[in-house]
Amino acid sequence: MLYGFQYFRPPFPNKEFWERDIKQIHEMSFNCVKFWAVWNAIEKEKGIFDFTDLDSLIELAEKYKLKVIINLIPE
Repeated sequence: MLYGFQYFRPPFPNKEFWERDIKQIHEMSFNCVKFWAVWNAIEKEKGIFDFTDLDSLIELAEKYKLKVIINLIPE
């Protein structure tokens, strides 16, 4: 059973809090986290895609043994 909550919807929360928050999510016994893939934050310029934030968050989730759900928002 997945037990977690939504964490990231650009531009919040700020990057400086990601590791602390993801670690706390793990320590509170959650097993998953949902990140929003907001398209206008990924493709700020037509044809140029930047998945850096999502990649970093997914790496943190893996570090703390959390499953990831990506919610697609084509804004």
